[in-house]
Amino acid sequence: MHPYPAKSEPPELKEAPVRDRILMLGRRKAGKTVFLSRLYEQAWRGGQGLHMRAVDGALHEICMDMVDQLKEGLWPAATAGSLSSGVDVSWQGQHTTMVMLDYPGEVFRRAFVEGGGDEQSDNLIDHVDHAAAVILLIDPSNVHGGEASEVVDDDYGMVQAVDRIRRVSGDDKVPIAVALTKCDEHLGIVQDAGGARGFVEKYLPNLVRYGGRMRMFATAAVRTRLDAVGRPIPNTQYEPAGLLDAVKYCMKHVGRQIEAAEQRRVETARLRQQHEAERLDRQVAQRSRQRWIGFWIGAAVLGLILVGLSVLVSAGAFKGASSPSEPPSPVEPVIADETPPVAEEPIEPPVMPESPPLHGATIPRYPSAGTPP
Repeated sequence: MHPYPAKSEPPELKEAPVRDRILMLGRRKAGKTVFLSRLYEQAWRGGQGLHMRAVDGALHEICMDMVDQLKEGLWPAATAGSLSSGVDVSWQGQHTTMVMLDYPGEVFRRAFVEGGGDEQSDNLIDHVDHAAAVILLIDPSNVHGGEASEVVDDDYGMVQAVDRIRRVSGDDKVPIAVALTKCDEHLGIVQDAGGARGFVEKYLPNLVRYGGRMRMFATAAVRTRLDAVGRPIPNTQYEPAGLLDAVKYCMKHVGRQIEAAEQRRVETARLRQQHEAERLDRQVAQRSRQRWIGFWIGAAVLGLILVGLSVLVSAGAFKGASSPSEPPSPVEPVIADETPPVAEEPIEPPVMPESPPLHGATIPRYPSAGTPP
């Protein structure tokens, strides 16, 4: 018995995703690479009115190169890395995107059996969360006679994938197509179980129990023939069977899903713009409040400074008026002598010249001192 890790379920979503794509899922050796390449080749030619065009030219080239290898009788090498690309799908006036994923089968196991946790498996889970329709690729020989560890992937792993789809979407509106691959080789065991649906109900009952609305298809991407040593090799003389039917079933039911996804995308964009505008308004209001707070803080500090200076000045004046002090000594005014100094000389009365007596005038005589009158 193989022990299971403690983490057994993929991580939960924080919000409902926008479902806008058709997705293909398959475990290791389910025939994903051959299925994808033959489906794209058939739809590129517009088979049964369904047309596909790869968004990325690299995917177109890869699919066509794989088809050439099949025509040469060579099986494509096992997928070593993950390939993810969008494909425009149109049918009966409807248009949608199909995500063509080719990844190592171990990624599916890590995502839905071991619970994810690495970049590749989390990326696969994200595609499942955004799927408007899902095509499950299951090899009948694996669930009919495979080892227990391999059956777990198709039994428990697929159940985990569809259960996640139902829980996240909240109902069974997401169509699920179960494509039994390599039915040209395993036609007997499928017919013995009563056809594709009878086979799934018999060998994968929990998938039916948790899957909700789904439809089963018996498909064959490429027929086989035996080479000289008895090994099966691809035989492309026959057209693929059932591949386009699985896609058309999904296209019938994704119309409302795609429309709802587009409406939600528009609403999400509107809400994002609204939230961004509100965020900018909050930033402007916050900056304005910060400026006003800084202004009032500065005004308050300035007012405190002015009050403090006023108190200091008043206290100094009061102290000067109340304390006794000696009166200031008078200051003698200094008068500047603007005249230059004069040398000291004895001052004598000026000698007046004697005037001759007037003619006929009598001059009185006074007694001199010491002379008796």
